[in-house]
Amino acid sequence: MADAEQVKDAAAAYVYGYPLVYDLKEVASSVEGGGALPMQAPYNSFAYARRLLGPETRFVSPNNDTLYVVGQCDVRQGPLVLHVPDTGDRYYVLQFIDAWTNNFAYIGRRATGTAEAEYLLTDRDYDGPVPDGMTVVAAPTGVFTIGGRVQVNGEADLPAVHALQDQFTLTPLAVGPGGPAPPRSPASPSQIRASPRSCAGGTSSGWPWRRSRHPPPTSSSWPWPDGSGPPPPSRRMWIPTPSWPRC
Repeated sequence: MADAEQVKDAAAAYVYGYPLVYDLKEVASSVEGGGALPMQAPYNSFAYARRLLGPETRFVSPNNDTLYVVGQCDVRQGPLVLHVPDTGDRYYVLQFIDAWTNNFAYIGRRATGTAEAEYLLTDRDYDGPVPDGMTVVAAPTGVFTIGGRVQVNGEADLPAVHALQDQFTLTPLAVGPGGPAPPRSPASPSQIRASPRSCAGGTSSGWPWRRSRHPPPTSSSWPWPDGSGPPPPSRRMWIPTPSWPRC
């Protein structure tokens, strides 16, 4: 029979590991279908909710005044280019969630404005080229989720929001503008160690780029968790990251 110390260790291991296992289960459900939200898309692509959700949706407390834009991202083999459209001051937010269920960045009206923009999504150690005009969003884990929401003002507003949703896109940097996303194998907790550095140089991606290195920011320059606060000291988006083991 387990002693008190073993029970304590087992409980600590469960509490520690549960967020990772739960999150990757949700990621897999979103990619394969059958998840809590009525949408599905492969890795490194967005899935779009086309209707307002009601109480029958078994997903925490789903919004009824926004439409979802959800992407399951895997940057272990190289960065992704995120394109966001000009929403004409319409509210939207892209919430970035790592494999441990921590929010690590926000893009949207409150944090970055509503103008058209492109961002380079990378792993935390990426040291390769950064296309001109892009801001780097470095993820603490190689697999992460983008949970997006776009404001909708009732049923009559749905066509306008559908058109905006379609303009949120993800494209691998190595593929270039308008290219297809390469297939990705499912992720598991044992597979999300740090990805190798990719795209270390060259011009084959189709984007003009310049090599860019960004020094770590000072603690006073970190944005708040919702993305507000003082601007970062470079084109890289930084936030405090828990001192957990590498993943």
